[in-house]
Amino acid sequence: MRRLLELNPGILKIPDVKKEVPDIMKRLKSMTKEVFEYSIDDRFKLGFEIGKDICLNDRILSFLVNHFDGVLISGILRGALGKKTFVKLKVKRKINYIGYKLKRGKVLIVGDAGNKLGCEMEGGEIVVEGNAGNWVGEKMKGGRIKVKGNVGSYLGLCMENGRIVVEGNAGYGVGDKMSGGEITVKGDAKNVGRDMRGGVIRVFGKVQSFGYRGAGKVYYWKDGEWKEREVDYYIYYR
Repeated sequence: MRRLLELNPGILKIPDVKKEVPDIMKRLKSMTKEVFEYSIDDRFKLGFEIGKDICLNDRILSFLVNHFDGVLISGILRGALGKKTFVKLKVKRKINYIGYKLKRGKVLIVGDAGNKLGCEMEGGEIVVEGNAGNWVGEKMKGGRIKVKGNVGSYLGLCMENGRIVVEGNAGYGVGDKMSGGEITVKGDAKNVGRDMRGGVIRVFGKVQSFGYRGAGKVYYWKDGEWKEREVDYYIYYR
């Protein structure tokens, strides 16, 4: 990241967005190849520094979703979004890690999201007007995620807090190793609650199988009412 900053000393200073949009695009474009050589942490930190001084508009957002990965985009969102800030991302490709470590604001994704949507998310809200991939809400610590389509496997893996709503179907591993938070699947789920340590899962549709678990609450809809799946064994977690 240090080398990238040395090659682009002005990238973190964007004083007048309205006057310098073409210049911003030029600076960002110079990063498109080299930035992928850096670690996830470095890409996120770089994006965060850029986000603190940038005013997001439709043109910049369109450029970001067409040229960068979700980690750098998420860093920019983390730095730029306030509690009441709203941004719309119109995506034509499945981008991984959108909403990574999101802390505040609302992100609307028009299209399908990739893997690890909202990974390690701390707050704010993400809404996907489409489908999402695997590991949605992995290690999520807070905030809300809503997917209007289907999701892949490992929804809410190791989730600690927050809320996830999926209006479609979910794959295998719903709530695997989750310790807190709430997951609602309005469609079907292939496997639910394996090694669950806390939190609540609700499935409106059919559940193919229930994982072996020791804590948490799992509810499924049957015969017009909610039924609770009992735990398989009891463990007291410190």
